Amino acid sequence: MLLIIYGGESLLTVCFLQNRIPHRKTGKTPYELWKGYQPNLKYLRVWGCLAKVMLPDPKKRKIGSKTSDGMFLGYVEHSAAYRFLVLNSDIIERNTIVKMKNVEFFEHIFPLKSSGTSEQRINSTSDAMSEDVRRSKRQRKETSFGDDFYTYLVENDPIGFLKVTSAPDTKHWDKAIKIEFDSIKKNKTLTFVDLPKGAKPIGCKRIFKKKYHLDGSIEKYKARLVAKGFTKKHNIDYFDTFAPVTRISSIRVLLVLASIHKLVIHQMDVKTTFLNGELEEEIYMTQSEGCVVLGQKEKV
Repeated sequence: MLLIIYGGESLLTVCFLQNRIPHRKTGKTPYELWKGYQPNLKYLRVWGCLAKVMLPDPKKRKIGSKTSDGMFLGYVEHSAAYRFLVLNSDIIERNTIVKMKNVEFFEHIFPLKSSGTSEQRINSTSDAMSEDVRRSKRQRKETSFGDDFYTYLVENDPIGFLKVTSAPDTKHWDKAIKIEFDSIKKNKTLTFVDLPKGAKPIGCKRIFKKKYHLDGSIEKYKARLVAKGFTKKHNIDYFDTFAPVTRISSIRVLLVLASIHKLVIHQMDVKTTFLNGELEEEIYMTQSEGCVVLGQKEKV
């Protein structure tokens, strides 16, 4: 029944594999005779097996499953991706054929081979896959510190200016603060004024973050200065909020257009960014710790 429904997919896979089987006399594959070099056989998989397909970026959600259950149907021409039949997914419609590269295969599980209804086969497949994922040959040793202890995930970045002043790498943080403050003054986004009567300034704080190389070594120290916007109240101090981001699909379109029109692409790193908008209201902010200007301590 499976071959009847997806006979076309199976025939394409058979042809794909046949062109990669060496001839018994010449010892060369049709692929090698046509291309001039041997094919890569490392990415071959068992047809009809279960696969856990990673959702594409536009479909991913912060909360929920990041994968879909699919059945391996074959290979994509002129690409290293695979073709799958979606069996179980919260986002992608079932019985849809998708092309993906980032996949985890379960070559000993065949979702549409077992008896029963389609829903039963999918459920039994998911259970079998979950059992396979949980199984591990590594000997596990349970560690317990008792009910009086709690475990927290802690980053090495200091929180607050006082922590920075007592950190072993204080000189690096001081340099990062100076670079940030000089950038603000250079862009003329900072003006010291007297606080008008009746006006209430908002606070500010610094966010300290270490940037790392791929090998784990520290690339640079960042000390961003931000205003404490959380003191404002919705529909009183502000109405709408915006968080513009760039989708990876938009970047890919620009790269394709640049390739088609033979354009030159330049990459740059923006160290300091500012809002390019004009405020109708007057907003005052207190001076940041560690950057209070001498002789102007009372100004904002």
